[in-house]
Amino acid sequence: MGGRKRMNIKEIEKIIELMNANGIMEFTLEKEGVKICLKKTGSVPVAIHDYIHQQIPPYHQVQEKAEQKPGSPQVSVEETGVDYICSPIVGTFYRAPAPDADPYVKTGQNIEVGQVVCIVEAMKVMNEIKSDFAGVIEEVIVENGDPVEFGQKMFKIRKK
Repeated sequence: MGGRKRMNIKEIEKIIELMNANGIMEFTLEKEGVKICLKKTGSVPVAIHDYIHQQIPPYHQVQEKAEQKPGSPQVSVEETGVDYICSPIVGTFYRAPAPDADPYVKTGQNIEVGQVVCIVEAMKVMNEIKSDFAGVIEEVIVENGDPVEFGQKMFKIRKK
């Protein structure tokens, strides 16, 4: 990347510690070509965006380009009554609270508003992800232990 600086993970962890210790809900820092925005609600981080100016596009842009075939028309089909639980942060997806535990939810299972559906680990913090709506799990889109991006679809839900 030729001379571009990156933030050290220890620097980011220190910022998070200071945010937690001082009750800061949002923090933005631009330093040597790096911009980092940290936001949280209560004591659980809601979104962590690290906008490092680099040549690799974000996951969702790579995925969109892969889906677009040259010369084919763009068709968008939206299913009625279907919604998705998306990752509110960048991290690692875990279906269960521990490696030997049962998953929080399974395909075909009914879920309620506020029910924990998975964990996304970010910077060694285990963030419980809760459903914003009631429905039935139609598909678990992400594999256990896979990295997830901010806004990435994790569960397909048929809403009640």
